[in-house]
Amino acid sequence: MPRAEKDSDFRGLRQAAQEQGWVVEKTANNHWKFLPPKEENRPVYFSGSPGDWRALRNFVSALRRSGFVPPRNMRKGGK
Repeated sequence: MPRAEKDSDFRGLRQAAQEQGWVVEKTANNHWKFLPPKEENRPVYFSGSPGDWRALRNFVSALRRSGFVPPRNMRKGGK
């Protein structure tokens, strides 16, 4: 099982995205594809096994650029 599936932060992020109307799919290559509710925004992809600790933070930044509002506990400074 890829590391991202075990990670509670990723699971919470995936659930929050789905609650905001994002469609989350797993690709044939075991990556995650996040499709934003607004079609004019780009889909965001995430590796099933991130290489370093910054991968999740960079992924959240990419999601934000496509209109995602992260949960309070994932925001910088908890705000």
